Order: sequence, then structure tokens, then C-alpha cells
Amino acid sequence: MAFYDKIIKQLFPQKTTEANVKTPYLSEPIQRSKRYEQEYFRWLNEGHFRKILEVIDSAYENKRASQPDVIDVHLLQSIYANGIAITYNADIFSFQTFHFLFDYLKEKVVPLGYKENIAERKMYDKATYVETVEKYYLKPDMPLGENGLFDQLYGNVLIELVLVNDKPSYIKLLVSLYSDRLYTEALPFEDFKMKVFS
Repeated sequence: MAFYDKIIKQLFPQKTTEANVKTPYLSEPIQRSKRYEQEYFRWLNEGHFRKILEVIDSAYENKRASQPDVIDVHLLQSIYANGIAITYNADIFSFQTFHFLFDYLKEKVVPLGYKENIAERKMYDKATYVETVEKYYLKPDMPLGENGLFDQLYGNVLIELVLVNDKPSYIKLLVSLYSDRLYTEALPFEDFKMKVFS
């Protein structure tokens, strides 16, 4: 049967449409195995994250000063969103370390007054490659303050790990602000960045 399926696909190839590219063929909650959790816990206890954070912080400051660095970071800056994208570099990160960093960033955001809203993994067929996106979306607890405004803290936080054909590509950390008058003014992104990467 597989032989005939193969012939049918060759005779009538499916066209990759914009809808196919934007619609995931797999969508599931993020789940970690016991082994992953044990190795992640060891990585934390042995303090391996400290050196990685120093490297990223240095690259961030060098990028702001238009200086070259060993890792490539991109500053995401606009009126309503600020962030950083960290490009995978096999000389600096192992695949496992990069994945651990993704989870670690989420764990650093939660104590700042955030709750996890989305934790999902999606896979997309991009015609010439498969893209996997793991995503955490965190929202501030937003209690109503004495001034009658909701405290947005730094804004909503998106953390994404993007893989191309199961190989790490980049991690994106993006903070989006509420611009409505119902919310307090957002706290500075630089303060957020310092707390997450310290």
C-alpha cells in the first residue's frame, strides 16, 4: 500500500499553501520527561546557567553598543514591545543547554508576579523544512491597585524556542505592553532584562 501511496503523491503532489504553512500539523501541551526534569535539576544545582547568562548579557550589551560578539543576539524594540532573540551557536550552547535555557527563562519570569497562561508545542510544515515552536506565554497577576488601575508590571511575556528540522535555531523573549488606560504604565524593560538574566 505504501508503494501506491508514494506513486499517488508523486503524480499529485500537494501544494504548500499559505494556510498549510501557518496551520500546525501538531499542537500539544509542553511536557517534560522524568529524565529531562532530573537533568534540568542537576544543571540548575551545578550552576551551569550562570555562565550562559553572563555570555548572553554581554552579547546584549555589545549589540546595544554595535560591537561584535561570540553569539548573535537581536534586539526587538518598538513602542509596545521589547525583547531579545538569541541565535543558537553550537560553540557556546549544547542542544540540551539551549532547551534548558528556554525553561529557565520561564522560571525566572514567574516570581516577578506572573502566571503561566500558555505552554504549548506546535509543528509546522514549511515545504522545505519542519519548524517546531515551543512557547510559554505569561501574564501578570494584575491586581487592581488603589488608583483603580490594573498593574501590568512589565506587560505580557512571550518566550519561544524555535527548532528547524529538530535543530535549535533561536530563543525569543518578548514583552508586550498594554496601552489601554485601564492599566498602569509598564515597568522598564531594562529592569525586566536585568532580573531575568541575573
